Amino acid sequence: MNRKQLLILLAAVVATRLPFLWLGYGSDADAWRVAHSASELWHTGTYEPSRLPGYPLHEIISSPLVALGGAPLSNAGSLIACILLLIVWRQLNDSGSAHPTLLLVCLAFSPFVWKNSTATMDYLWSILAMVLSFRESLKGRSLVSGFWAGIATGFRPTNLVFLIPVTVMMILRRDRPRNVAGFLLSTIGISLVAFLPLLFTYGLSGWVSATRDATADIAFMPFERLLFFGYRTLSSIGIVASIVLSSLVLAGWKTLARLLKERDPTIVLSVAGVLTFLGLYWLYPLEREYLLPAFPFALLIVDRLASARALSLFAICIVIAGFVNPDVIVHHGRMGTPGLNFHAGFVVEDWEKRVSLLDLREDLGKLRLHERSVVMTGGDTEIWFENPSFERDTSAFWRSIGEVSVHQKDSPGTHFIQVLDSIELRRVRAAGFKVYYTAWNEEYLEKIAGYGMSGNAGAIKIEHHP
Repeated sequence: MNRKQLLILLAAVVATRLPFLWLGYGSDADAWRVAHSASELWHTGTYEPSRLPGYPLHEIISSPLVALGGAPLSNAGSLIACILLLIVWRQLNDSGSAHPTLLLVCLAFSPFVWKNSTATMDYLWSILAMVLSFRESLKGRSLVSGFWAGIATGFRPTNLVFLIPVTVMMILRRDRPRNVAGFLLSTIGISLVAFLPLLFTYGLSGWVSATRDATADIAFMPFERLLFFGYRTLSSIGIVASIVLSSLVLAGWKTLARLLKERDPTIVLSVAGVLTFLGLYWLYPLEREYLLPAFPFALLIVDRLASARALSLFAICIVIAGFVNPDVIVHHGRMGTPGLNFHAGFVVEDWEKRVSLLDLREDLGKLRLHERSVVMTGGDTEIWFENPSFERDTSAFWRSIGEVSVHQKDSPGTHFIQVLDSIELRRVRAAGFKVYYTAWNEEYLEKIAGYGMSGNAGAIKIEHHP
């Protein structure tokens, strides 16, 4: 890919992302939590992690962006991370890739790279740091590679598993033990420095305890884990694109086996990287974005196995998945049911969710219940952060409730909270409040609350989505 082609591609990336920059911080509630944490850090100097175990480097780098430019500027920061990633990826591929242009198109327009290049999320910053670590490891610069691996961990702590593929590659390449040790110590040292804000805030034992408590509800039955892992892995780039990818790997398995036997550094690290992040996803088969770090390495593998025509087909399938998504699940509730289901692609769906969330923020601020009320919404920061209709509740009563609550400025007796547990529900009722819940989040509310919304709980359903 020459410079002119690269500039055309980058211009296309910017043009296709610009309309999203003004649609709030993203469709993922975590993006709004990051924005709130970043805002608090800038305005008060107090570091509060957006969620545990903490994502300190992303929260810190987002702080001036959120404070000075809100969603458009902080989302533009993610777009800059995407552009830098593409530039570094081009440098990495131009010397040894068979199809560098196609690889870059696949990466630039894969649905979840597209989606997260316009939201206040850490994924692309994380992958950029890992690709930089990858590049330096191929050059034999172990300390610099460890530095970037540590930076990746500071953006997302689970990225520490990137130690595994790089170390495997270095051992198979017969690097000197001191180089391997230098990489490991550099990675761990930079990771510890990145997590100092959390250690200062909680202390080591407090951080471990708080993280354990915050993640205690992440549990799956064996069949449920298998189902979620299988479906979400296949649908991470679209079902059709995943089928094409799997076919290309199966058709080229002899070539892949030969390259592994020859200890080709790029292929060894890429295969180990894909397997490492798939293994991590098996433990936590939650958001499909968790698989994003595996995608660049999967592309490097396919590049060695596929023809230009086959890789072009794969690229077309990836781009189409952003707009139209042939699915094998009819989605309703937590599990859904098997069935052919053509629906909006990932990028179109993200646009619709972001618009819907902005409408919901406005309409909940206008909701009038005409009595002392508490509404369980199933959402938190994404509802009230930078929403002029709401103020935080600061009285001792509300601060004693586990979740952050807010009230309408124009109707101070109407409060909104993510969820109330059974004890908090009784306390709120005893204080003279009627309790409502939003019907469109009923299943989620019942899961995290641990009781049925109607029945014994007696909460009143708000049927209409504002």
